[in-house]
Amino acid sequence: MTNNKAFKYRLYPTKKQEQILIQTLTTCRFLYNNALAQRIKTYKNTQKSVTYYDQAKELIKQKNDYQKQVHSQVLQESLKRLDTSFSNFFRRIKQQKTGKKIKAGFPRFKPEQRYNSFCYPQSGFRIINDCRRITLSKIGDVKLKFSRHTEGKIKTCIKTFFCFIAIFCTSTKTIL
Repeated sequence: MTNNKAFKYRLYPTKKQEQILIQTLTTCRFLYNNALAQRIKTYKNTQKSVTYYDQAKELIKQKNDYQKQVHSQVLQESLKRLDTSFSNFFRRIKQQKTGKKIKAGFPRFKPEQRYNSFCYPQSGFRIINDCRRITLSKIGDVKLKFSRHTEGKIKTCIKTFFCFIAIFCTSTKTIL
């Protein structure tokens, strides 16, 4: 049986690292908004939808200078977040057709206040120095208040608003 757990820790970044974290958030938000605009524009012009895979391929080919300063999986996760928003929108449209009274909620453009986290889905991070620091790819070693030990294998790391980080772990437990 797989057991999932989340651990939340406080970060203490330097001023320079704080600026890089803000720049990373801004880059991810701009990518999300530009990808949403591209999907809307393409659908209006050609009546065809753009998928996550199309946008991820385009991202590889056409990275700007800001996007080159952010870990690639973090950018891909922003596109997956948009794709999930569209999947949820179309799921709710189907539910409306079956008679449920819910709002469909078309994906929104995200202002700075609504886009306040980014995710390292598989790699690009590791805990070092006796659990006192976390290395985030293209950001550096950030001081960490490690309040309790993680259990199992670390899978995902999400930098949330302010200076917190959430680490998600999975462990397999055998039931006797």
